[in-house]
Amino acid sequence: MEIIPSVKSFFKDSWITHMFGLIITSMLLIIPDSWFVGVFGCKIPGLWKLGIFIIFIISIASIINDLISCDNKKQKKDNVVKWRNMVNEVIKKQDKNENNIKAAVYLERHKDYYSLRPHLSKATFVQLCRAREFTLGSTISPPLKFILDDIDRLEKKWGLI
Repeated sequence: MEIIPSVKSFFKDSWITHMFGLIITSMLLIIPDSWFVGVFGCKIPGLWKLGIFIIFIISIASIINDLISCDNKKQKKDNVVKWRNMVNEVIKKQDKNENNIKAAVYLERHKDYYSLRPHLSKATFVQLCRAREFTLGSTISPPLKFILDDIDRLEKKWGLI
């Protein structure tokens, strides 16, 4: 069943969805039983009130989770920028005549390398260990190219691009 496009776009934003759920459930919890008896001719059973309260708590938890994930996403973006700057600094330090061993050494001595290291793939570690290869026609040494590829991979995995 297809949802009406305007309703679909309304609920696309998770903030609106959470706030909508929070408002509805809080209204149902605040409204006294006498109002329901007057309007619908019956009280809300206790289990229904418990269910509404649970939905209210879940809405609050979802909002808190969204706040945390926003901060987490910002931190990940900051890390990606920091790591790209690190690679750029290593490229600038490395002379054209220096080999890849120097690039790997400069990289491992950089302060931001150790925050990236847990996220690197096995192939990148192998490339850093075998940094003796020489690449013709490239301005970036293989270890740095592998690092950049891993940063790209992380950026996609984290949904930043």
